[in-house]
Amino acid sequence: MARIEFPVTSEGDYKLSLRFVRIAGQQQINLHLPVGKAQSTLVLDWRDRNIHGLNQIQGTGPAQNSTGTEQPELQNGQTYNLTVEVKRTGGNASVSAQLNGRSLFKWKGRESFLTIWDGMKLRRDGIFGLAAESNAAGEIILSRFFQFVCVAVTSPLPTTIGLDEPGPAWNQGIAASTPPQ
Repeated sequence: MARIEFPVTSEGDYKLSLRFVRIAGQQQINLHLPVGKAQSTLVLDWRDRNIHGLNQIQGTGPAQNSTGTEQPELQNGQTYNLTVEVKRTGGNASVSAQLNGRSLFKWKGRESFLTIWDGMKLRRDGIFGLAAESNAAGEIILSRFFQFVCVAVTSPLPTTIGLDEPGPAWNQGIAASTPPQ
């Protein structure tokens, strides 16, 4: 698995947007989200089954939990805009997501219900990350992530990370590039 960690932290409410293209492969794209002290993973095209949602709510994947929605699968070469909003009150949280303006899911529950698979944990709590996997046949997933924008709702933290130069992640299966004209 290839993984990128962003030097952006959030312990409060936030809204983020991510613009990306999957250019090769058919496996899922993973966006790691901090939700208070919990980590969660939003998956797109979970296990190449056209299912999008949160992975690991009380140990269940998106095919088994309330966030899993069957949507059209990601098409290689197409630009996507993902928007995610996270809100917290006490020990409860809500997470909602849209892909190209179309609702994927709206989840509410105990923050502690959200977990992350051990093999995907990030090195620090409270940060964001992206990951891609290879399938059983070893097919590498190659994606371009153009821009990551996170705006904190509860504290001043507008952060934009332009991913416009291929870096070390390029060799790990995740590529950053400028958007096609």
